[in-house]
Amino acid sequence: MQHFRFNRGWLPIAAVAAAVAGSLAATREPVQGDFVVCVGADRVLRLEPTGKCPANQTSYRIIDLAGSGPAPGGVSSLEKRLASLEAFVRDVGQKTGNGRKITAPFEVTDGNGKTIFAVTTEPRGFQLFLANGQPVAVVAARAEGDGAYFKAFNPEKTRTIAVGVVENMAEVTLRDGSALRGLFFIDDGGKPMLQLSSRTTPVATLHEGSGGAGHLQLLSPAGTPTVEAGTIASGVGLVRAGPRFTCTGKGGLAAPDCIMGHP
Repeated sequence: MQHFRFNRGWLPIAAVAAAVAGSLAATREPVQGDFVVCVGADRVLRLEPTGKCPANQTSYRIIDLAGSGPAPGGVSSLEKRLASLEAFVRDVGQKTGNGRKITAPFEVTDGNGKTIFAVTTEPRGFQLFLANGQPVAVVAARAEGDGAYFKAFNPEKTRTIAVGVVENMAEVTLRDGSALRGLFFIDDGGKPMLQLSSRTTPVATLHEGSGGAGHLQLLSPAGTPTVEAGTIASGVGLVRAGPRFTCTGKGGLAAPDCIMGHP
């Protein structure tokens, strides 16, 4: 009986073929179609001419995919046949996947039985939990089938970030408690906008104007625009200060409340 040792776990089938074929060539033993190899606890791979491994060893049948009968060509023929088998196994793995399929809903727990995350079906998504059992993140697909969102928050739920897509609009929101403090989104028309807010009203916006240029607006605590900056149709920059937003002085004594660039 010929044998050889391997020390790094699983070997590719082609490597097994080369090793077994080398043993056969060295001893001039003929290869008659399929043959059996045995692996024992000592991690030694043995060719078993009888086709039956001892009870304490695992048997593997090397299949002759090219047909039964002797294998002319010795080592190269054996390698070719087993390379075909390896390609077949790889193809099956790509079609069926390498992981286990688990049907939702289910929970994954740590060694103490505490939930790490839970997968749900209604809605379709999952939650992530702290070690004390408190949720701190959730991912879910919208029941309408038009998007999904991700939300993360601190245990007190005083700080929250949410990222989502609904139909053609994508947005990121920041909340302080229930108050919306920051908003960044792309609207249905593909234009982006950034908005910062106090606990009650927007105080700053930055967005793409109708002409495709940037437009900055600062507002008072009451929500009244007080400063605007942007690019006008002629291509020059303009900064205006409210509340009048005029570009001329008053009676030649007061300074104008705007600054305009020159072409």
